[in-house]
Amino acid sequence: MGQRFSWWWVGCFLTASATAGVVFAVVLWGDTTADHRNALDTSWKVAAAVLAILAALVTVRRLRLGEDEHRRQIVADAAKEAVDHATLVANLSSKASEQLGSDKAAVRIGGLTDLERLAQNYPDLRQTVVDRICAYLRAPYRPPADYSAETLDEALASGAEEAESRLELDVRRTAQKILSRHLYWPQGDDKPTSFWELRSLDLRDASLVEVNFARCRLPEVDFRGASFYGKSYFDEATFGDLAWFDRLVFNDPVTFVGAAFEDHALFSEVDFLQEVDFGHVDFLKSVRFNETSFGYRCVFSGVKFVEAAWFMSAMFRGRVEFDGATFAGAALFGHAVFGGRVDFGFVKFCNVADFDDAAFRSVARFTETTFNSEARFRGAAFKAAANFGSAIFRGSVNFSGASFAIEPGLEGAIISDSKVRHAWPSGWRVRWGEGVPDDRGWLTKV
Repeated sequence: MGQRFSWWWVGCFLTASATAGVVFAVVLWGDTTADHRNALDTSWKVAAAVLAILAALVTVRRLRLGEDEHRRQIVADAAKEAVDHATLVANLSSKASEQLGSDKAAVRIGGLTDLERLAQNYPDLRQTVVDRICAYLRAPYRPPADYSAETLDEALASGAEEAESRLELDVRRTAQKILSRHLYWPQGDDKPTSFWELRSLDLRDASLVEVNFARCRLPEVDFRGASFYGKSYFDEATFGDLAWFDRLVFNDPVTFVGAAFEDHALFSEVDFLQEVDFGHVDFLKSVRFNETSFGYRCVFSGVKFVEAAWFMSAMFRGRVEFDGATFAGAALFGHAVFGGRVDFGFVKFCNVADFDDAAFRSVARFTETTFNSEARFRGAAFKAAANFGSAIFRGSVNFSGASFAIEPGLEGAIISDSKVRHAWPSGWRVRWGEGVPDDRGWLTKV
């Protein structure tokens, strides 16, 4: 902050100006009229110069004072704006929170839309708003028996409790739509203006009904312990960070078709009670489905597993389709149970394929499957037909301890390395150089 201007300096300069003029006049006075005239002319010019310097100094000082005042005003305005902003945000946030606690569904919906508007206008509050919306969705809730009912009248027909649950469902759908609306960013498109940059999405133990995150770009997501009702959509979604899906329940069908997991994905101990479709998903990091239960039809067709894929002790109750999938990392299916028909046709196992102690209770198809590394089926139990026709084994193969209720179909399977030891099912051996290149052999029944 600048100092006050002192007029004492003006007096000093005026005195100095007069003194300088007098001194120069006396010194230059001379003896003639011309000398007198020159002395007076020089003296007033000296005095004027001193006064000019004074004027310049006064002008500079005034400019500095003006700048200081301008800066003070800017700081004061910024402080006032910050206080006004904080007050406005606090009021809006408090009002929205109060609305979310209302016993009226319409008021709760109003609170959610107010939070959405607040986050859209103030980007620095978006994570806070999303955390609050997620907290609302984490509150205990069980949807009505018929959550697909279109009108309240249909719910009222089932009783007041059912009607209240139906009203709460409308509130939760609004909350879910706010999240999906501001996370929508289709793969390959420019970032939409409505997109919100977030750090995380915490929906642990949440109850979600007919959730739709298709074509969304998701931050770190945590769905552990959540319950999904109605068909859930994650098609072509991009999971940019860790994806936690452990120990949750999908009560109805769910689709992840074309989704991309850019970080580790965790689906252990999940209950897929109905159909699940992971067709053409890219898992760019490891994925775990350990002790997960798959009901009805399960699709992994065309999936790319870039790192290890864990299916240890997984339970597949219905039909399973892995046809055309690529396992670049280890494929671990130890102790898995396949209750329905399983299709691994045209699959590429680029690393270890481990099916030790797996149980195949229906038809198992591995036709034209490529095993580029070790293939383990030790202790596996095949209760129905097992077809490995035209499969290619480039690493060691171990069927020791495996059991077959029906003679396995290994005709046409090709072995590419004669130096590797193999353990084939009883009654099968390799013939080398007969009908295939010299460095390859094919399986035949003894």
